[in-house]
Amino acid sequence: MERISIDNGLKSFEIADNEGNVRGVISFNPSDFGFIERAKKVQQDIIKYADTIPEDASEETLVKIDKTVRDKIDELFSSNVSEVIFGNVNCVSFSGGKPLFRKALETLIPIVSKTIVEEMKKSEDHINKYTKGIIK
Repeated sequence: MERISIDNGLKSFEIADNEGNVRGVISFNPSDFGFIERAKKVQQDIIKYADTIPEDASEETLVKIDKTVRDKIDELFSSNVSEVIFGNVNCVSFSGGKPLFRKALETLIPIVSKTIVEEMKKSEDHINKYTKGIIK
């Protein structure tokens, strides 16, 4: 059987912890224009679930919130990134005064934003190459 390979924009990123230990590899399309719309929706959902955790939340509640936030992060990246990023640690646990999920998003979202801008620029340059002198 022959194989057809299509470049779908997937890129792989090695995820390491703060001590430099590699936790795994995540793959997603950082130039996905749908990311922006999903990010708006997911951000609202995550805030609803995670930023309103009661101080006396039960272990059961924290486990439910962890699952929901992980699902939303995976939805955002259209890939199972939460397992690699958080492992067995509850993603609403704190590190440096912030929930782990927030730290992860604050690291990943700028990569996606930068890549989207770069891809838009490449597209613009490509279009201009073929329309120069035709469209004014």
